[in-house]
Amino acid sequence: MPRNGSGVYVPPFTFTADLAFTAARFDLRFDDLEDALNDLPGPAGILRYVSDSATDPTTLTEGSFTVTAGGVWKVVKTVSSVKTWVDITTGEPVDLTPYALNSALAQKAPLDSPTFTTAVNVPNVTSGDSSTKAANTAFVATAISTAVSALKDGVSGTYDTLAELATAHTALSATVGSLSTSVADKSAKASNLSDLTNIRTAITNLGLDNLLPYIVESMTVASPPGSPTEGQAWLIPASGATGEWASHANKRATWVAGAWAYTTPTDGTEAWVKDTKAALVYAGGWRDKGTPVGSMSPHLGTTAPDGYVTASGKSIGSASSSATERANADTARLYAFLWDSFGNSVCPVATGRGASASADFAANKAITLPDLRGRSFFGLDNIGGTAASRLGTIITAATTNGASGGTETVTLTVDQMPDHNHGGTTDDEPQVDITVKRSASATTGGGAWTLSTGGTVQSGLASSVPAHNHTISSQGGGLAHSNMPPAWLGTWIIKL
Repeated sequence: MPRNGSGVYVPPFTFTADLAFTAARFDLRFDDLEDALNDLPGPAGILRYVSDSATDPTTLTEGSFTVTAGGVWKVVKTVSSVKTWVDITTGEPVDLTPYALNSALAQKAPLDSPTFTTAVNVPNVTSGDSSTKAANTAFVATAISTAVSALKDGVSGTYDTLAELATAHTALSATVGSLSTSVADKSAKASNLSDLTNIRTAITNLGLDNLLPYIVESMTVASPPGSPTEGQAWLIPASGATGEWASHANKRATWVAGAWAYTTPTDGTEAWVKDTKAALVYAGGWRDKGTPVGSMSPHLGTTAPDGYVTASGKSIGSASSSATERANADTARLYAFLWDSFGNSVCPVATGRGASASADFAANKAITLPDLRGRSFFGLDNIGGTAASRLGTIITAATTNGASGGTETVTLTVDQMPDHNHGGTTDDEPQVDITVKRSASATTGGGAWTLSTGGTVQSGLASSVPAHNHTISSQGGGLAHSNMPPAWLGTWIIKL
């Protein structure tokens, strides 16, 4: 069989050397190549193909195969004894250096973001090195161990692992969350309780209700108000309360969280009533701590201050009454006081008195106030229970509360006049001569002369003097005089 210049046998092969294509299908029959394989020098070889773009020759198998990459393809046989490749189409050795390089490069990782398929050995780095050098597992393990030891820094075994710390952190987070919610509901220390939502509720919770004064809207409202605001409070009347308040006489009713809260006062509990400006103290019942209801006093102004009305003879009553001095719920206490203290002749009730003061007030009847316009105020003659009899007959009902008397002027009677003399003249009358023998002293008596013993008695009656007239001058005009003492005027006011 022919050989080439190097003495290598060239088989009668139908392949064309250095076939170039981008894609082709080859039908290989090993019986066609058997002779060529066996005739090549050296031991039996393995039929392979390579391409310019291949990284390693691929073993051919009987049948067909499809070329999937472009380039020049060669069919070669490896001769293991001499480790050469021979192109069976030419019988020439094939330089596989490019293919070997490609194969070697395929096993290498790129410098830019390399990916390694097996473990990589990296030189050790000095502990503590913070440069950009690659760190091996020993360096990393040492660094982690050192960091963990520093992090633990003597921490007990309970919290020396991340798992334990994570568990503790979860529990702590829950505790902090709960604590934050709890703290949000607390009063700020610097606020000194000024940030409390409802100071009255706080006082109740602290048990200080009866140590601090009640601040209430009124003490004359008998039925629960329809639209109270949070924290508003009232003193429930001692009698006559209705609705939900009916069984809570004298208690404080406070509107808290949509319901009435009741506080029972104890002796000494104080209260301030807004509508009547009254200061009260509890002693078995509510009493005025300051000026009692119904107290009357002089006032330098011409109108009544808050918590008072004038003693003008006008009237007071409920807000729906026709009262002329004050029509307001805050008059209820004075209304009851006047109703109980005076009869209808002194303080008449419009359209007549009913069963009680509270009934008349609720019926919107007005009651008349005392009228002290241009009048002085005197004490009852029997203050303290014993009559002093100092008012004589000027005020006939001197022991009756609200009685009146006296007059602005008076005309004196004769009996009331002081002793006095009247000037006058008499007419001239004839002289009467009486001659007696003077032998002793003479005296007169009973209008007659009488001579004592020692001479001749002669007598005569003085009545023998003729009648005559006396004239007395008239004085006075018969007019009344004023009883007004020196005065300085103001306004009488009465406490609601």
